[in-house]
Amino acid sequence: MLPQAWRDWLARAAMTSHLSGILSRRQAAYMRQMLEMFENGRLQDALRHAIPLGGEGGSAGQAFGLPHARRDLKLGMRNDAAGPSIDLGEDLNRHLRQLYRKTFEKLDREGNVEQAVFVLAELLQSHAEAIHYLEKHERYSQAAELALLWDMEASLIVRLMCQAGDLPRAMAVARRDGAFAEAIALLESRWPVAARQLREEWAQALVDQGRWLDAAQAIWPIESMRERATEWLLRAEEAGGSLAAEAVVKRAWLLPDSLDSQEARILAIRDDDARGTERAAIAHALLALDSHNDETRLLARALFNAWLVDQDKGMGRLGTQQLQGLLDIAQDPLLRADLPGKLPSPKPNPFADKKEVSWISVPAAGGQAVSDIALLPDLRLLVAQGEAGVTLRDDRGKVLHRFSAPADNIVLADSGQVALAAIHRGEMLRVQRLDLVTREQRDLGAIAVDCYAASFDGVGWTVGQGDAIRILDTGHGLGRVLWQIDKLPGRAVRILRSPSCEQYELVDPDNKMLLWQYSLPGRRLASRGHVPALEKNTEVSVIPSRWAATATSGWRGTRRTAPGWSASAPARKRSMAWRCRPRCPEPRSTSPWAERGWRYRCDRRAMAAWYWPATANRIRTSLSPGRPASSSGPKCTATAG
Repeated sequence: MLPQAWRDWLARAAMTSHLSGILSRRQAAYMRQMLEMFENGRLQDALRHAIPLGGEGGSAGQAFGLPHARRDLKLGMRNDAAGPSIDLGEDLNRHLRQLYRKTFEKLDREGNVEQAVFVLAELLQSHAEAIHYLEKHERYSQAAELALLWDMEASLIVRLMCQAGDLPRAMAVARRDGAFAEAIALLESRWPVAARQLREEWAQALVDQGRWLDAAQAIWPIESMRERATEWLLRAEEAGGSLAAEAVVKRAWLLPDSLDSQEARILAIRDDDARGTERAAIAHALLALDSHNDETRLLARALFNAWLVDQDKGMGRLGTQQLQGLLDIAQDPLLRADLPGKLPSPKPNPFADKKEVSWISVPAAGGQAVSDIALLPDLRLLVAQGEAGVTLRDDRGKVLHRFSAPADNIVLADSGQVALAAIHRGEMLRVQRLDLVTREQRDLGAIAVDCYAASFDGVGWTVGQGDAIRILDTGHGLGRVLWQIDKLPGRAVRILRSPSCEQYELVDPDNKMLLWQYSLPGRRLASRGHVPALEKNTEVSVIPSRWAATATSGWRGTRRTAPGWSASAPARKRSMAWRCRPRCPEPRSTSPWAERGWRYRCDRRAMAAWYWPATANRIRTSLSPGRPASSSGPKCTATAG
C-alpha cells in the first residue's frame, strides 16, 4: 500500500475511535507549549519547536504522533516531497501564519538574517521570498546553494552562482539545462563581465551540440569574438547540404556585405531541381529570423519562384501561411502582382489514402555487418559497422567519410551533426565522439553502464547504472557529471529520450516495473509509478504518450501505434531469421529536413533505414523469411490506410 493510502486509511480509522481524541489532546498540548515559547520571548526554542505551514509542496497527509523539536535551525534538505502535517484548522493556521510573519519582521529589524531566512523558508515555506531576501542582503552564495537545493529555475541558479563568483558551477548548470539565454538576459545590465563569460561558454556549448549557426549568432554581440563567429559560419558552409544553405541566411543577416561572395552558391541552389531540401532549409531559416535586412529580403525574392515550383511538383512541404510569410519578407510588389492567385498548398502525403500493400525489394546484403544506422539531415546515413568503424553515406549509399571508431551503437545528437560511437568491451562501454561537420573524432574513454539513451542534446548524455541515473558532459569526456539522481527505488533497465521528454524504466527488488518521466530541458519530474503492463512481459517497452505508444513482442512481432492511431491495431506476427526492433521515436517537427516519425534498426547483415512520417494513418512492416545472403534479398511490405 502506498504511503498516502495508508495514512488516509489510518486517519479514517482514528476518527472513528478513541485514538483520535488521544492524538488531538497530545498534539494540542504540543501546540500550547510552542505558542507559549513565542509569547514568552523564548524565540530560539520557539523556532526549534515551530510547525511548518503547508507550502508549495502541499501535505502528504495526516500526521500521527507528536512533532519533534529540531536540533538546530538549518534549513530543510528536501523540497521535492511534502511531509505529513497536523490538521490545525483554518483559524489556527491563519494565526500561525501571522505569528510567523511578525517573527520574521522582528528578526529582520534586528539584523538576524539567518533566523529570518529560516522563518521564510522553513516555517512559511516561501522559498522565492527567501531567495529574494538573501539577494537583498547580498548573500549570493547562500542564495545560490538554496536555489539549487530547492530545484528552482535553472536561469535563477545560474545568475546567483555568477553573482557569487562561482562561474564553473554556473556554466555546468547552464550546460545541463540549456539556460544560457535566460541567465545572460538577467545578468547583462548589472554584471556585464559575468554575462560575457557566460555568453562565450554558451557559444562553445552550441558548437559542442553541432549547432554552428546558433553559436555564431550567440557570440556575435561580442565584437572581439566576431572573427571566431565567422570561422564557424565557414565551417557550416563547408559541410554542404542543408547546413550550408542555412549558413547563407545567417551570413546575409550577420555579414550582409559579404553576401555577394555567395552568389554562385545561391544560384546553384535555386536552379538545381535535386536541391529542394536546401531550398526548404533556406525558407525555414528566413522564417525563423526575428527581423530582416535588405540582403535577407533579396534572398527571399531570388528563391520565391523556386519554392512555388517545388510546391507544384510535390517536392515542397511549405504551408500556405509559410509561403505568405516568405512573400511578406520579400516585399516585392512586382512579385506579388505576378502571382497566379492563391498560393499553392503542399501536396497530400501519398500514404494518406493508400490502401493496397506496396512491395519493396531490399537489395542484396553486402559483405560487412551493419550494427546500427542513424538517419541524418539531407537523408544521409551514419552506419555503425562494428570493428570496421563508422561510415557516413549519402542518400544513395556512397561513402562520404569513414571514421575509425569501432561501434555497435550510434547515439545521435538532436542537431544531427554530432554523434557518439559506442561499443562494449567486456563490462565496459567505450565511447568516441564524432563531429560530422569537421569529420573529427575524439576518444572519450570507457565507462561501466547498464543502459543509456539512444540520443542526446549534443552535450549531456543520460546513462544508467544500478539505482542511479547520470547526465554526462560529453564535451569534456565522461568524467564530468552535469546531473544525477541515485538511490532510486529500482535498478535502471531502459532509458528513452526525445528533446522534450526523458523516461527511465526501473525494476524494483520485487521485480515490479517502475516508470519515471522527466520533462526537458528543465528536467522536472512529470510522473512516476508502477506500470503493470511491463511486469508481465519484460520485452515490452513503453514510449511516453507525447511521442507515441508502442508494444514490442521480441522476435515474434511488433505493434506500433502513433498519436491518433488505435492501440488495438492487429500486430503482424512473424517468424524470421532477421530481427527488427523499434528504437526510441525522435520527433523532428522543428527541423526543416524531417518530419515526425520513427527509426527502425536491423540486426545481422542488413543495411536499411526506414523513416515513416506521422502523416500516414497506420504503417505495418514485416520482413519475409530468408537468408541475408539471398541474391534477391528479403522483401519489405508496408501497409498504409
